[in-house]
Amino acid sequence: MNRLQSRREKRRNERVNYAKVIFDKHDRNNNGYLEMMEAKAFLADVFDYDYHNAAHRETAQNILRILDTQDNGQIEYARVKQFFLLPNFI
Repeated sequence: MNRLQSRREKRRNERVNYAKVIFDKHDRNNNGYLEMMEAKAFLADVFDYDYHNAAHRETAQNILRILDTQDNGQIEYARVKQFFLLPNFI
Protein backbone atom coordinates (compact mmCIF):
# COMPACT_ATOMS: atom_id res chain seq x y z
CA MET A 1 0.00 0.00 0.00
CA ASN A 2 2.81 2.41 0.88
CA ARG A 3 4.71 1.56 -2.31
CA LEU A 4 1.61 2.18 -4.39
CA GLN A 5 1.06 5.54 -2.70
CA SER A 6 4.73 6.45 -3.22
CA ARG A 7 4.56 5.59 -6.92
CA ARG A 8 1.38 7.61 -7.31
CA GLU A 9 2.98 10.60 -5.60
CA LYS A 10 6.12 10.24 -7.73
CA ARG A 11 4.05 10.27 -10.93
CA ARG A 12 2.16 13.36 -9.78
CA ASN A 13 5.43 15.14 -9.01
CA GLU A 14 6.86 14.15 -12.38
CA ARG A 15 3.78 15.56 -14.13
CA VAL A 16 4.08 18.85 -12.26
CA ASN A 17 7.82 19.09 -12.91
CA TYR A 18 7.26 18.38 -16.60
CA ALA A 19 4.55 21.04 -16.78
CA LYS A 20 6.82 23.59 -15.07
CA VAL A 21 9.68 23.00 -17.52
CA ILE A 22 7.35 23.40 -20.52
CA PHE A 23 5.59 26.38 -18.88
CA ASP A 24 8.92 28.16 -18.34
CA LYS A 25 9.94 27.40 -21.92
CA HIS A 26 6.88 29.26 -23.22
CA ASP A 27 6.83 32.08 -20.64
CA ARG A 28 8.98 34.20 -22.93
CA ASN A 29 8.74 37.37 -20.81
CA ASN A 30 9.39 35.47 -17.57
CA ASN A 31 6.35 37.18 -16.08
CA GLY A 32 4.85 34.09 -14.42
CA TYR A 33 1.94 33.67 -16.82
CA LEU A 34 1.32 32.63 -20.38
CA GLU A 35 -0.44 34.89 -22.83
CA MET A 36 -2.84 33.09 -25.16
CA MET A 37 -0.37 32.41 -27.97
CA GLU A 38 2.18 31.16 -25.43
CA ALA A 39 -0.50 29.02 -23.79
CA LYS A 40 -1.45 27.46 -27.11
CA ALA A 41 2.19 26.62 -27.79
CA PHE A 42 2.41 25.17 -24.26
CA LEU A 43 -0.59 22.90 -24.90
CA ALA A 44 0.81 21.87 -28.27
CA ASP A 45 4.03 20.79 -26.54
CA VAL A 46 2.38 19.03 -23.61
CA PHE A 47 -0.38 17.24 -25.48
CA ASP A 48 1.12 17.12 -28.97
CA TYR A 49 -1.82 19.12 -30.32
CA ASP A 50 -2.10 19.91 -34.00
CA TYR A 51 -3.99 23.18 -34.36
CA HIS A 52 -4.95 22.25 -37.93
CA ASN A 53 -7.07 19.47 -36.39
CA ALA A 54 -10.47 20.87 -35.37
CA ALA A 55 -10.89 18.42 -32.46
CA HIS A 56 -7.46 19.31 -31.06
CA ARG A 57 -8.18 23.02 -31.46
CA GLU A 58 -11.54 22.72 -29.68
CA THR A 59 -10.05 20.73 -26.81
CA ALA A 60 -7.25 23.26 -26.39
CA GLN A 61 -9.72 26.14 -26.35
CA ASN A 62 -11.79 24.38 -23.68
CA ILE A 63 -8.72 23.82 -21.53
CA LEU A 64 -7.68 27.46 -21.93
CA ARG A 65 -11.16 28.62 -20.89
CA ILE A 66 -10.88 26.50 -17.75
CA LEU A 67 -7.39 27.76 -16.93
CA ASP A 68 -8.12 31.44 -17.62
CA THR A 69 -10.08 31.99 -14.42
CA GLN A 70 -9.66 35.78 -14.53
CA ASP A 71 -10.87 35.88 -18.14
CA ASN A 72 -7.95 38.14 -19.03
CA GLY A 73 -6.04 35.94 -21.48
CA GLN A 74 -3.32 35.14 -18.96
CA ILE A 75 -2.69 31.60 -17.73
CA GLU A 76 -0.82 31.55 -14.43
CA TYR A 77 1.40 28.64 -13.45
CA ALA A 78 -0.63 28.04 -10.26
CA ARG A 79 -3.67 27.15 -12.40
CA VAL A 80 -1.57 24.93 -14.68
CA LYS A 81 -0.18 23.14 -11.64
CA GLN A 82 -3.67 22.54 -10.24
CA PHE A 83 -4.74 21.14 -13.59
CA PHE A 84 -1.84 18.69 -13.70
CA LEU A 85 -2.51 17.60 -10.13
CA LEU A 86 -6.06 16.53 -10.88
CA PRO A 87 -6.45 12.94 -9.68
CA ASN A 88 -7.74 11.61 -13.00
CA PHE A 89 -5.30 13.51 -15.16
CA ILE A 90 -3.60 11.20 -17.64
